[in-house]
Amino acid sequence: MVDIDYDQKWGEALTEAQETAKYLGYRKVTPGCILIGLLRTEDTLAELVLRNEWVTFENALKIVPKIDRVSGSRNSSYGDDIPYDNSAVNIVDLAKQSGVEMEHGYRGPEHLVCGLGMSEEPEVVKMLGLLGTNGSRLNDGVRNLLGFPRTVA
Repeated sequence: MVDIDYDQKWGEALTEAQETAKYLGYRKVTPGCILIGLLRTEDTLAELVLRNEWVTFENALKIVPKIDRVSGSRNSSYGDDIPYDNSAVNIVDLAKQSGVEMEHGYRGPEHLVCGLGMSEEPEVVKMLGLLGTNGSRLNDGVRNLLGFPRTVA
């Protein structure tokens, strides 16, 4: 089994996702929290890809609570260690998978963007659409900046 390094920015993005969940009063980290966490983690390829798609912190903060309210992720209490909902776990797993497919020996925030882009969860697709982008464009943005061919739609 190959050891995979998780870079510091990966950890920062997921910590920001947990802080976002706390701020929003959620009982679990959601895909929207991951997105906002990525936007709050500065100086990353992920932030660049999202901003190139005009996905901003301000817009995400307006849209995410609306999507999460529909999916039932909101709750008025939370503990110190917020777990991830099933959709968020799926995104992290897809992020890890994207790193394997790109033959990277590390995982960074850009892989989390790919995880969001690869997700077929209805709330993720809707969230990205309301933000003016889609999964294919996010994946292509990451792959382009990393020097990989675009995905086939």
